Amino acid sequence: MKLTEKVKVDFKGRITIPLYIREILGLFEGSSVIIEADPDSRTLKITPLEYRGSIYYLEVWLENISSLDRIIPDILSINGINEILDLKCIKYLKGYKCMFTVSMDPENVKETINKLSSKYFVKL
Repeated sequence: MKLTEKVKVDFKGRITIPLYIREILGLFEGSSVIIEADPDSRTLKITPLEYRGSIYYLEVWLENISSLDRIIPDILSINGINEILDLKCIKYLKGYKCMFTVSMDPENVKETINKLSSKYFVKL
């Protein structure tokens, strides 16, 4: 069953998801969603994220981009990190700044930073 509803974009670029759709999808104030945009087909896809901890942004500095092959398994192996939701890297003169959006249990934040900091330059 697909639900379709016409909504307007307000002056700040926001849309309102109708209440009955929010209730069916289990969305509530503070829920997180992923928005995918396809400029070629001019479509948006909004996917609710299941609650699996709090969302944190880890900034990691790498000397070269091939280091991602090591750091991604390192991050996923840490107890308390549920998943990597997003990853963006920017090239600078002396390396790469990579921003990981992760779902993590709040009680494990300090331990996670300590483990990653022993191998990489990490900032929360």
